[in-house]
Amino acid sequence: MARKNKIILLFLIIVYKMYRYFCHILGKKIKYFKKIDDRLVALEKPIRLYVYLAEYLYKNDFRFNVVNNINYPTVETIKNLHDFLVIKYQKDIDKIHTGQYSLAPLQFTGIKYFLESKKDKREDIIFRGAHIFNKFLEEGHPFIDGNKRTGWVTLWLFLAANGYIFIFPIHEEGSEQARKVEKWASYKENSENIKEIMDWIRRYIKKRKN
Repeated sequence: MARKNKIILLFLIIVYKMYRYFCHILGKKIKYFKKIDDRLVALEKPIRLYVYLAEYLYKNDFRFNVVNNINYPTVETIKNLHDFLVIKYQKDIDKIHTGQYSLAPLQFTGIKYFLESKKDKREDIIFRGAHIFNKFLEEGHPFIDGNKRTGWVTLWLFLAANGYIFIFPIHEEGSEQARKVEKWASYKENSENIKEIMDWIRRYIKKRKN
């Protein structure tokens, strides 16, 4: 990652952590800041994931495999991301376990070589992104824990590497977002999962400006 981008990410991380800290302190005395602090607490999990991703981006570069002009994160990249998130979340409230079942699902062999390509490039990327995210839910579960978090970050990377920005819906309450993902993680009908995940991606995807 370019040095300029790393500096920007580091600055944003520092600003968020300072803002979070002062809202918490001032919220004990000033009602206005108490409301802000309560809102930040409600959105803590998705915001925290963004902060962790920014920290990882600041320290690391990513590798991709190119198949038919589409970039896919490598198995090693995904595994390193997972391990980083596991360590980070062990320091927070959530309890998460290290370890993995199998890295084979992370090769995305079926997605790379056997999915029928869609004529519209944007729809094709969304289609493949939905299948990638689903690999971390009921269909795949390559890790003992941290599958959904790692799956979201992998989806974000896949979309970014192929020219799109996926804006995580922080404005949705954490419980609402969690219910969607838990439904997909427990639903056995793969095709229905893919359809709903594609609809979800479409709502928050934007073409990246080069």
